[in-house]
Amino acid sequence: MVASLRGRVSRLERFLAPSLAHQCRACRFRHVQPLTMDLARRIIGPVSGMAMGLLRAVAESPAPKLCLCDPCCSDPGDRWFALRSHGMDR
Repeated sequence: MVASLRGRVSRLERFLAPSLAHQCRACRFRHVQPLTMDLARRIIGPVSGMAMGLLRAVAESPAPKLCLCDPCCSDPGDRWFALRSHGMDR
């Protein structure tokens, strides 16, 4: 009984806690918008041959997983980026 009460209280505290900027309250992942160039580079990867420094930066700080909730990424372009951040291409 104590474990279930702790679980309920922790879920309630998590729900009531102020969310960080651009973070989904439901799943705690970052929203796709605002989409920055840094985020796009970390998800897609550098696209030019002269981006060796970018390649190193991408390897050091991988892209965060993005929110997949329907209200947050209903736009097809946003959903594509969110799926890519989870390792799914489609």
